[in-house]
Amino acid sequence: MKRSGIASVVFLAWLGAGLAATIGCHSHAPASTPSHPAAPPALPDDGMIDVGSGASLHVHCVGEGSPMVLIDGCLGCEEPAYRPIWSAIGRFTRACTYDRAGAGYSSSAPKPHLTRQLVGELRKLLGERDDSGAIVLVGHGLGGLVAQLYARDFPRSVAGMVLVDPQTKDYDSRYYAMYPPDALATMRADLGTKPENVDQDDLFGAMADLRRAPLSLGDRPLVVVTRGKPREPMFGIPADSWDKLEATWRAMENDVTSLSRNSAHIVASEAGWIPDDAPDRVVTAAWQVVSSVRSGVPLSRLPATAPPAASASATVQPPRPQSVPDDGMVDIGGGMSLHLHCVGRGTPTVIIDNGHGADGGSWELVLADFGRITRACVYDRPGIGLSSGPAPKRHSFRQMAHELQALLERAAIPGPYVLVAHSMGGVNVRLFQAEHPDEVVGMVLVDVTTEAEHPSNPELMRTLMRDDVEGVDYDTMLAGMEDLRASARPLGDMPLVVLSARGKEPIPPVFKPEEYEAEFRLNFAGQETVAHLSTNSARAIADHSGHFIQIYSPRLVVASVKQVVEAVRTHGRVDAKALEPFSHEGPFPPRD
Repeated sequence: MKRSGIASVVFLAWLGAGLAATIGCHSHAPASTPSHPAAPPALPDDGMIDVGSGASLHVHCVGEGSPMVLIDGCLGCEEPAYRPIWSAIGRFTRACTYDRAGAGYSSSAPKPHLTRQLVGELRKLLGERDDSGAIVLVGHGLGGLVAQLYARDFPRSVAGMVLVDPQTKDYDSRYYAMYPPDALATMRADLGTKPENVDQDDLFGAMADLRRAPLSLGDRPLVVVTRGKPREPMFGIPADSWDKLEATWRAMENDVTSLSRNSAHIVASEAGWIPDDAPDRVVTAAWQVVSSVRSGVPLSRLPATAPPAASASATVQPPRPQSVPDDGMVDIGGGMSLHLHCVGRGTPTVIIDNGHGADGGSWELVLADFGRITRACVYDRPGIGLSSGPAPKRHSFRQMAHELQALLERAAIPGPYVLVAHSMGGVNVRLFQAEHPDEVVGMVLVDVTTEAEHPSNPELMRTLMRDDVEGVDYDTMLAGMEDLRASARPLGDMPLVVLSARGKEPIPPVFKPEEYEAEFRLNFAGQETVAHLSTNSARAIADHSGHFIQIYSPRLVVASVKQVVEAVRTHGRVDAKALEPFSHEGPFPPRD
């Protein structure tokens, strides 16, 4: 996942509206797609789809209408990375995104995970009987290559395409052929660390196969979106060689428009990473392709209309009611629906609360292990991940605790609960525990924010939190810390593990080192104080881990959850010494 802590662009030039893009259109014949395509294959608003061979893929959909737009993301990119795109497309048609095997909430990937398997899994996800021509594929990076292979192999299924910085049939022969051998070896090693388990030789073979049997879209609409900003050199390639690679890459992207006689190419000059820097361009590209499919009018002759904007009353059509046995959207009232994903069986139930701005994907390295211990559920707060948005303004921590309670009630998730939280999520779960002490039987707090935290540069923090994605402004944060101080109570002998990160990870450039270090030491001491709230507690220091201990030291987090769950089941005690062997994982040197 391309994160803030895992995360995610097209305008046609003649639309105007102050575009910063370079565009070329090709349209030699009317689009051959029907004016009224058949209904899209049914996909749930949110859930897991069995695609055979023991694999299940997570899918998330919003909106209504045809053709359905399906987003296939880049390698390592997961559904929440494309939130600004799919949420906006959902205003004018059905918009779906999914995680390939090994990514997000989907099941683990086979090794190696062959490209033909990726295409086959997508076919099963969409429904093998689908020949309606009612799908518009939006492919980014590796997803662009998968989309091209899918459209070639199942041409009657695809009504149009948007390709965003796609990998192409010529990547191996023109682009990667220019890589020095040591850079190729480094790339191969890096690819081997990705949980999707794609294989470099197999990818190259798929590209060669696409050259031997190329895709032709005929007159079906295609928009290609290309980043305008160069990327920094990778894999140790010198800057001058990298400049030549960038030039070759741009030439290949220009060639992609030849896949259709009804195409447009947009260079988003403001974008280095399109899902973050220019998501509106992808939305407008999808709008134009959908409009061309619906009307049969070529892209170059469509009227210059912008996509439907969000209304004040509803930004995205709310999800349809559904049961949530393992994965889905839960309506908690107040116009909010939260995404919930559960694994495993057993009691007590582990409930996971994320750090500020992070979604459930931040637990992907440990969630399956939690599920082997007991039932475990992770959710996204409003405005984050797959949950509805935007988040309420002045969104207090107390309100978040109440939203968690509503989620547990509406989804009928039985207690007792072991609460597992990271960073800011620690404030929420401690407030929840204070209100529901009889329902909470244990906690694992992962480098959590505590009431001891006090910003050393208030004006900077006020500025940084002004347009916060979770609706937590500076004054709301301070009020929440005061609420936590007032609510703090001894926990008796409730099993409690407090984990603290002590790795010296890079300091964000917006902070002064001395201010950052002062805040770290305050919160580090505050975590020690929290550990003393229970007479049955353990504190472990992850001395080589950064703030996301569940990513940098996953075995420590799993061992902590296992200890607390077992202590609850046996009325036993947690043991800091048993956690010590797991506390030295991570890439960072320890702080002094």
